[in-house]
Amino acid sequence: MSAAPFHRNRFTWAAYGALLAFGFLNAVLGPILPFLRAVEGISYLVGALHQLAYAMGGAAAGLLAHRDLLGRSATIRFGLAGAALAGLGLGFGDTAAITLPATLAMGFLNTAALIALWAALSDAHRGHRAVAMTEGEVAVSLGGIVVPLLVAVLASTALTWRFAMVIGAALVGVAVLWIGAVRVPEQERFSTQPAIQSPDDRSERWSPLLAVIFSIVALEFGLSFWLASYLNVSVGLERGLAVALVAALYGANLAGRLLASRLARQIAADRLLAFALLTAMVGLPILIASHATGPATLGFVITGMASAPSSRSPPRSTSAAAPAPPTPPSARSSSSPPSARPSAPSRSPRSPRSRASAPASSSSRPWSSRRRSPSSSPSAGATAPPGRPRRAPDSLAECF
Repeated sequence: MSAAPFHRNRFTWAAYGALLAFGFLNAVLGPILPFLRAVEGISYLVGALHQLAYAMGGAAAGLLAHRDLLGRSATIRFGLAGAALAGLGLGFGDTAAITLPATLAMGFLNTAALIALWAALSDAHRGHRAVAMTEGEVAVSLGGIVVPLLVAVLASTALTWRFAMVIGAALVGVAVLWIGAVRVPEQERFSTQPAIQSPDDRSERWSPLLAVIFSIVALEFGLSFWLASYLNVSVGLERGLAVALVAALYGANLAGRLLASRLARQIAADRLLAFALLTAMVGLPILIASHATGPATLGFVITGMASAPSSRSPPRSTSAAAPAPPTPPSARSSSSPPSARPSAPSRSPRSPRSRASAPASSSSRPWSSRRRSPSSSPSAGATAPPGRPRRAPDSLAECF
């Protein structure tokens, strides 16, 4: 049976709108930093502390994401709304004592909303989650492309660059109302028992792939936060032009993701990753050694295109159905085959037709298809621990 076609429902479009708002807030710190340093009279080091504060807030949100205290819908709405308010504090606070805590709060709340958005979008499109998440990445990139151009234009008007934060808050307000008007898939809870980790799970947690992911994300975030200040201070470009050129970086990110989505269907993920890393190693030295607009632009465009597919390489196939969610303990006995259930008196004998039509798919019975030893008794009544059957990820995008 062929898989059902990908369908964008009301929640899908609302999630794309929320991701666009996230992309706006996520990209605004780098472009406004040169103007913020000039207004507050702070050094390059204190300006870099704003970038550190945003990263620390995002890291804290990632560490606390598994708790899911408010539910996904509330986390998305309160996270985006709180990040927008913190962004107003960043834009209109004239001292580092205000802008630094505002940046920390914006990083925490914005990242918390993003994590809930990706999880809900993945659950809403299980069999086509790669398609939905790729389109969501396009929305994030579009937000990043708009912000530098908007800041550069506003900086030359009477509204000043600060008004970009007002526009961002208005965009977030629309996204929050949109999310509140649709049903957001919430996290399913089947068991309160802690998961049993195998030695393979513990070894995969410290996989070398994590070091690669850390390096790539550091490169991508470093470019987005640091590029405008670098072009202004080190290359010598005027602030407005340096900020506007950051849009080319996000455009290169978007082009890299679209290109990777095509190449991943013909090239293995590990080879695609190696090629992207080598390309980034070519572009970054060009950027660092440049003292003119042309070579610097060439350097960060090459690096931006290479870093985007490295951190979010899409699956090779998007038509395969996703594994079914784990079966609740209360329903596991009814979904298991006769050989895995304790013997019980039956009301009526089953016909050959009903036996033939009994579910035998491993996707509908995650644990019942595991091989048992011949000595195991059908009436033992042992149930397998809750969870999903382990399978190899289709791509790097499924590794994190």
